[in-house]
Amino acid sequence: MRRNYRVKTWVVIGIAVLLVGCDLNFLQNPVAPGIDDDPPRYSVQYSGNGHTSGSPPATEYYLQGATVTVKGNSGNLVRESYLFSGWNTTSDGTGIYRAPGSTFLMGTQDVKLYAVWESEGPVFQSRFVALTDTGNAWVSYDGSAWEGPYSTGLAVGNDLSVGGGTFVAVGQLASGSYGIAWSEDGIVWQSINLGGSSASLYRIAASSTGNFVTIGQIPGVSQTFISSDGKNWTGPLTTVYTAVGPAWVSGSVYGNAFYITTGNGIGWYKSSDGSSWGSPLGGTGSNMYQVNTLIGLDDRIVVGGGAPSSTNKQTRTSTDGGLTFASAVNVHTAPGYIYGFAANPATGRILSVGSGTPQVNYTDNYGSSWTQASGISGTATFQRVYYGGGRFLTGNDDGEIYASLTGSAFMHSGAVSGKIRGFGFKGSP
Repeated sequence: MRRNYRVKTWVVIGIAVLLVGCDLNFLQNPVAPGIDDDPPRYSVQYSGNGHTSGSPPATEYYLQGATVTVKGNSGNLVRESYLFSGWNTTSDGTGIYRAPGSTFLMGTQDVKLYAVWESEGPVFQSRFVALTDTGNAWVSYDGSAWEGPYSTGLAVGNDLSVGGGTFVAVGQLASGSYGIAWSEDGIVWQSINLGGSSASLYRIAASSTGNFVTIGQIPGVSQTFISSDGKNWTGPLTTVYTAVGPAWVSGSVYGNAFYITTGNGIGWYKSSDGSSWGSPLGGTGSNMYQVNTLIGLDDRIVVGGGAPSSTNKQTRTSTDGGLTFASAVNVHTAPGYIYGFAANPATGRILSVGSGTPQVNYTDNYGSSWTQASGISGTATFQRVYYGGGRFLTGNDDGEIYASLTGSAFMHSGAVSGKIRGFGFKGSP
C-alpha cells in the first residue's frame, strides 16, 4: 500500500514555519508576567527619560523578595549635551538613586527606573561623605577609599544629612555656639553661627522635599531650627524639653511629617515642617528606660534605646503616629543601647546600631524581631548608620567604616580619623 509521506512532510514543515514565525517566549509564556501569576511577579522597567538615541534595558520580572541587580546603560542611551549617570525611581531625580550594578530586594509593586542625566562640562562624581566628631568631613567616590580630612568649620560634629543636593552637618562651633555647615561637594564647606551659649545641635533630618529640621540644646532646653535649602536657617522657633530626634516619617496616614520625642519617650510631637509642633501626642510607654533615637517608615515609628543599666538594647514600634507603642522588643540580650537607625525604603529593611556586641542588627518587620548582621568586628560603639547610593554604611568610634548592599552582611570599607557621626550621599549635581 502506498503511504502519503509527502503530505506528512509538508505538515511538519508547515508547523516548523509557524513556530519560527512566532515568538517562542510568547508560546512559553503567553501573558507577560505580572500580578496574575501565582505567585505574582513584579516588573522592573527602565526609562530613557528624554534620551535621543539608544534604548533602555528590557523589562524584567521578579518574585517578591528576589534580588534585583540594576542594569547599566546596555542599550547605549544617549541624550545630547548630557552624560548618563545611573537611574532614579522618579523622572526628576528626587527619588531613590540606583547605581548600575547595585542591588535591591523586589517588593510587591512594579518598579520603574528613570535614566539620570548630568550636564556635560565639569562632571560631578557621585560621592559619599562621612562626618566625624571633630567636625571634619571625609569623601569617598566608591564607598571604600576615603579622602580628607576636609574642615567643615565645626569644632564638634554630631550629625549629617542630605537634601536637595546639599550636605548639611550640625554640631558646635569653637565659640560654643550652635553650628551648621553646608557643602555642595563635601569638600568645600560654609559654616553658620546660629547663636547660643554652651549650645550644640545634635540631630538633623531632611524631608522628602528637601526641608531640614535640626534639634539642639542649650542648658536645660531643646530648640528647633528649620531650613528649606540647608543654607538659610530660621530659629529657634519652639522649645521642647530634652528632645530626641527629629526623624522624617513617610506615609499617607500618619506620616509625611517630622517627629520628635522626649528623652524618656513620655511625649511625642509632630510637625509638617518643623515650625510648630502642637500638643504632645501619646507616649512610648513603660519598659523603655532610655530613648536615644527614632526612625519613620511607611507610617510606622520605631524608637530605640535600652533598658536600665544598659542590660539590653530595645526598640518599640508605633503604627498610629506615636499615640501608642507596642511592647519593648529586645534587639539583643547583650548589654548596650541603640543609637542610630537607617532604612532602605524600597525593601523596608531597617538597621539599628549601638553599643555592646553585636552592634549592628536588622529587621524586615518594623522592629517586631531583629537579626544580627555579619561582618562587623571589634567592640567599638556604632553611633550612626545610613542608607544611600544603593548601600548601607555604618561606622564606629574607632573610625572604622563598614558597607553592605543588603544590610545583612557587611564588609570593612576603609577607615578615617575620628569617631563617625554621620554619612551622606549625593548622586547628581
